[in-house]
Amino acid sequence: MANPILTDAKVRGLKAASGQRLEVPDALVPGLRIRVTPTSKTWILRQRAGGKVRTMTIGPFGDGAGAYSLAAARTKAVAMQGTIAGGAIIAPATIRRAQEGGERVAGVVDTFMTRWAEKRIKNPSSYRWMFDKYVIPHFGDWQIQAIKRRDLADFLDLIADKHGMTTARRVGGLLKRLFKFAVSRDVIEADPAAALILPGAEVQRERTLTEDEIRALWVATDPASRGDERNKAGRLAAHPSMFPWGAYFRLLLLTGQRRGEVAGMRWADIDLKARTWALASADTKSARAHLVPLSPAVVALLTGLPRLSIDMDGKSVPSPYVLTTNGAAPISMFSKPKGWLDDAMCAALGGELSDWRIHDLRRTVSTGLARLGVDPFVRRRVLNHALQGVDAIYDQFDYLEPKRAALDLWATELDRIVNGKPEAANVVQMSKAGAK
Repeated sequence: MANPILTDAKVRGLKAASGQRLEVPDALVPGLRIRVTPTSKTWILRQRAGGKVRTMTIGPFGDGAGAYSLAAARTKAVAMQGTIAGGAIIAPATIRRAQEGGERVAGVVDTFMTRWAEKRIKNPSSYRWMFDKYVIPHFGDWQIQAIKRRDLADFLDLIADKHGMTTARRVGGLLKRLFKFAVSRDVIEADPAAALILPGAEVQRERTLTEDEIRALWVATDPASRGDERNKAGRLAAHPSMFPWGAYFRLLLLTGQRRGEVAGMRWADIDLKARTWALASADTKSARAHLVPLSPAVVALLTGLPRLSIDMDGKSVPSPYVLTTNGAAPISMFSKPKGWLDDAMCAALGGELSDWRIHDLRRTVSTGLARLGVDPFVRRRVLNHALQGVDAIYDQFDYLEPKRAALDLWATELDRIVNGKPEAANVVQMSKAGAK
């Protein structure tokens, strides 16, 4: 449905229910919106700038000093779009008016992302996503100086009710960082989040996959288990054994590395002859370079994978990524493939499957290594857990051979689980299950 053509009269007639907020887009100027709360009406511009979609406050609706009529808001929005098209990035704080009483939360968020998050954390996009999904829709046009601890507590209660206690706790932690940053920049004098008690507590997961579930995962990721089921278009239905997803889930189970690290695996970092995978410090959560030994099963899996191509300067060149759907970027968006895997595992188990997450595969590997008698120190090195104390500074040895022995032992154990019989330590044949 097309956006409505706004008029000043229509904007005056817009109302938001108590505790709710309404955004109505303008049909004539793309990106221009009127944001309506029970107590205010504010013009905003949502526009891609600097590679990101940004929400920029124009000002309040009205005819008085410092306010914007519909015509004035359109004129201002078009002017801002022209500035952005010229390469400038407009932060909301630079376009607020003095009589608005202070910086808006949306502007402080933009500054926080640029000056703090993007320089200090590995994955700043996760912060931006939480801000855009939870914080900006609620607090975006608030004056940050006006926010009280009670406002934050009430907001986190709403998040907990709608999205769960864990989400509320994580959003609350993000708000604590934002307000601490605002104090450090002298945007606000007092931190309303300093004494804020976050709801609930993070639940430490203990889930590992049973041997039956491991076997079901291996069967589900075998192309022979796919069958001939078709979708509405007549093509073969999606299945977890498809490249690159079958290989992805198997590599997680074979290596014990983090899901993002496996997803971003690059051919340039792999030495099949030496049986190693080199992760730079910038590619790991622990910010520590990590040399992952590859078991014979992993080498066999990688050797059999297709390598997609990408177009570069008019020439077709091999993709740098091991696991990719288009050659240009590593895989992402794991929820659908995880759903395909759950369905296929249920079918293989012949019944229900208890809830599990992709990260539980890493815990399954660690637990399996412990059961096999691998020393805790070696297990931590295999998983590349962050080191503590003087070890973090002085111990730069890669412990390649102890790690190799541990992961080769684990591959042999997986072979026993998958095929139902033990194998020699240097013989790993993990393709039999499901290949009937």
